[in-house]
Amino acid sequence: MKTLLPVLFLGLALPASVVAEELRFELYAGGDVKRVLLASGSKQYSAADFDVSREERGGRAYGTRKVLELHDGFGVGILDTYKNAGGFGLTVEHLPVGSHPNEFSWEWYDPTTGNEYVKRQGRTKIAVTLEGLPVASEVRTIRFLEDAEFRYTADTCCDDGGKGSTHVLRILAGSVLEFPR
Repeated sequence: MKTLLPVLFLGLALPASVVAEELRFELYAGGDVKRVLLASGSKQYSAADFDVSREERGGRAYGTRKVLELHDGFGVGILDTYKNAGGFGLTVEHLPVGSHPNEFSWEWYDPTTGNEYVKRQGRTKIAVTLEGLPVASEVRTIRFLEDAEFRYTADTCCDDGGKGSTHVLRILAGSVLEFPR
């Protein structure tokens, strides 16, 4: 019992930001047909690694954007609006937030059964942990049950000439995306 107490004490004393999660990914240039691998790897991260910013719409608080950079400014994130999660979107973004005003990425997930959600386009599944229920909900943790692809268009206005996605981020099964509070 004496040897367990110091171990338990040390476990409780560590701040949550020290505990690292892991997200495995592949980032490609190109869209749905021709792709060139830009980066492939595993990102160990903590809450301190997220770019977190408040969003306003119409001069009022709307939600919190949380983005984890993976490679060369590209990251995966969420705009959490704290509404009951009848679904939510995940995005690919290029940091710093707002540096690419015409970028677009939005992959919507719908609830299925229990804590599982399915991607509307591509049908890949994730397991989601929500906090704050039943009044409001915040997406806390996402576990990727299957490989999931996220499309990104660098400039919806001018540069791509309507060709569609300029990049694809693939997050591999088993990866965990745990958002900061």
